[in-house]
Amino acid sequence: MNIAIKNPNKIISKEDSISILKSLTENLKVSKIFLSKKYFFIPNKYESLISTKFNTQSYDVIIDIKSVIDYKIFPVKDKFSFHFDFTKKYWKKRIFPNDFKSFKLIDPSSDKNIFSEYGPKNTDEIFYFPYGFNFRCYGLGKLDQYGFRTEEDRISNKNELTICLLGGSSCWGFDLLYSETFGKLLQDKINKFSKKKFNVKIYNFAQHSHVVLDETITYLLFVQKLNPDFVILHDGFNDLLFGMITDKNLLLDMITYNINHENVLQKLNNLKLKNKSTEIIKCKNKPDEIIDSYIFRKKQLKRLIINNKSRVINALQPCIFSKTYLSDSEEKILKDKSSFTELYRNIKFLYERINEKHANEFDINFYHLFNKIKYDCFIDYCHTNEKSEQFISDIYFDFIKKELKF
Repeated sequence: MNIAIKNPNKIISKEDSISILKSLTENLKVSKIFLSKKYFFIPNKYESLISTKFNTQSYDVIIDIKSVIDYKIFPVKDKFSFHFDFTKKYWKKRIFPNDFKSFKLIDPSSDKNIFSEYGPKNTDEIFYFPYGFNFRCYGLGKLDQYGFRTEEDRISNKNELTICLLGGSSCWGFDLLYSETFGKLLQDKINKFSKKKFNVKIYNFAQHSHVVLDETITYLLFVQKLNPDFVILHDGFNDLLFGMITDKNLLLDMITYNINHENVLQKLNNLKLKNKSTEIIKCKNKPDEIIDSYIFRKKQLKRLIINNKSRVINALQPCIFSKTYLSDSEEKILKDKSSFTELYRNIKFLYERINEKHANEFDINFYHLFNKIKYDCFIDYCHTNEKSEQFISDIYFDFIKKELKF
């Protein structure tokens, strides 16, 4: 597939140029990329793909670079049309389709079942979990019909070491290409280490906004039948965040849910709910009730996995409050204000409380492991950058090596 990148309004930085080329090669089957070298930095590894001589007959896909808010995109007839949006805070590596035909090219599994087929298209809107997807963040790598970053054909092979991941968006790889996620990095590390003595396959069943109860449903639906060697539970932040605002009566039954489900309820019944995005959302539940719900569901899920004869790696994910030394960009995150600001600020207390009462529950405590790191780690309160994903994959790699005694 030949791809033409339109000249942007300004010169694209080295970092952004690499992100664009990396994203294109991960999302599309690239034969040739036509662009003006005047605007882009071209690393050596992509040089063989680049050409500066093209006409309208020589390419199948056209890419716009939106670097200013009022940039106008005009899809070209008979061409696939996408854009990168550098005006957004996040998603700069993400390729966005400009029409339905292009959407189908980049996300062919989006309507493989009836719930996805009749659901919203070309959007991240929450919809129909567990029958369809929860959020569907296409454009950062391949997705299956449920929005998981895993292969559609999942086969348990006796000659393969199988590892499944469960968690929220931090485990899914928010704002990261698939190749940059700790799951993919971990898979590559173990395969390289094994020197072809055995193969490892990692299936990422994490999803945006999942709490442990969602992980349990996901485990029963998709993971259990694979009989994986290891199941990694990489979570904590969502259960604590949403636990603060979950309905009190549900929390008493150890039920914590993603607040977006209230938005769906509002749409279905045309209700006017309290938690609007423009309002400051306040904590309405007691710290120990929030934590008890998380720990109860975590223990329940662990028992399910162990009873299925898989090994569990139970981890507490890091957050920005894990760090003693914050970078300038991380300091800026703490100064940003949103409807969730008050809840975010309560997270530190809840993490510390968990470590006082339940530290022994975790095989790996990333909240502590990130304590001494001085480099930039977080892009917001809980999502880690590429360098941190490398660090996380190293920790899991060392743990698995000890478990397998190799």
